Amino acid sequence: MNNPTDCLVLRVVEKEKDNDIDTILFVIYDIKNEHYIIRGKRKDITNYIFVPYSFECDYAGDIADFIGVVMPGKLSYELYNYDNLPVDPNAITFEFLEDNTSVDYEVVAYDKVKFSYRKIMRFLKILENVYNSF
Repeated sequence: MNNPTDCLVLRVVEKEKDNDIDTILFVIYDIKNEHYIIRGKRKDITNYIFVPYSFECDYAGDIADFIGVVMPGKLSYELYNYDNLPVDPNAITFEFLEDNTSVDYEVVAYDKVKFSYRKIMRFLKILENVYNSF
């Protein structure tokens, strides 16, 4: 099997005051390895080409803390149902996730929301507890 069944993915977007995107971050819960996967990137600007980052994390609270530090502005919380994620977590890159983001797979979205530790924790709990076995 090359792809697992449907999987929820949280996309968090921080926008600048002029409504341009500053940072995009994806969070997935890997049910097999029982940890979270983070993929993110800041928007390139004139003098800087930012490199995507990739981390793993065991605890939801650590992810919430990370988001609070790297994305202090107004956020959009978007929950997607991906049906084409690679089985190998290492193949799930920022570019793959961003290229496959589609409103067709959007479950819910909240725009221009102030960072809330509690709200992020609710999304992370959903990622961890709502899944399909494959």
